[in-house]
Amino acid sequence: MFSALGTIVSIGQTETVGANAREKRDLVIEYDKDSKYPKKLVVTFWGDRMSILDSYSDGDAVEVKFRIESRENRGRWFTNCTAIAIDKSEGGSPDAPPPQEPEGEMPF
Repeated sequence: MFSALGTIVSIGQTETVGANAREKRDLVIEYDKDSKYPKKLVVTFWGDRMSILDSYSDGDAVEVKFRIESRENRGRWFTNCTAIAIDKSEGGSPDAPPPQEPEGEMPF
């Protein structure tokens, strides 16, 4: 299992694909924003997991857990990132500075 911490760029609409008419929904996140060339990652939510995305919107800081799968079709290889879980990132945006320690005496 892999994970990525980033900001939601877009949440796709539900699509029906394949001969079995499976439904999927793609999530695009941007990560490594401190780099000269920030990177984007597409993670696919299938079936019942698609509804999880209804509680998220563009700009949300998230951590996405996913598995990477490759398959061969007619001599060509294709790679997909299939979502396992998504959580709102603690502490806001990954680009935000770390929380500051309070000054003075602690209340306890």
